Amino acid sequence: MTPARPRVVLDCNTVLQGFVSPDGPGGACLGLVEEHRITLLLSPAILAEMRDVLTRPFVRERRPDLTLELADRLLAALSYLAVVMRNVPRGPRYHRDEDDEPYMDLAVVGGADYLVTRDNDLLCLSTDHSVEAKQFRQRHQNQLRIVTPTDFLAQLEAGS
Repeated sequence: MTPARPRVVLDCNTVLQGFVSPDGPGGACLGLVEEHRITLLLSPAILAEMRDVLTRPFVRERRPDLTLELADRLLAALSYLAVVMRNVPRGPRYHRDEDDEPYMDLAVVGGADYLVTRDNDLLCLSTDHSVEAKQFRQRHQNQLRIVTPTDFLAQLEAGS
């Protein structure tokens, strides 16, 4: 019997790194999606943010070939490989950084095993002593792991 593929939310910066530097940890995460080793969860809100970020000037400086048309094709290909959840209800407010709420909402509603990010506002939920972080851990009882791309790759390699 084959183990179920982990359900994963990749934050925008992880996907951006994967498109800009395919040989880095973000690229390896996208490779896992392409190889069907993980189930990527996406939502329209997250796709819209990714499209916006992929077309910003600082990205174009690093990848001049990344036109709006190419960004749309890349995101369409990613969407094809992912589970796109169209109706993601808003969950509890995350006052530390409200821009992170769509990722948290998708991870919770989609039953994600991992939220992969470099965002310290999200990573701290696993270890911080704030009331918000403690409530998060109580609600999700270690079902959702928030990790960096490097830690995610290491955990998958180790089989955890």
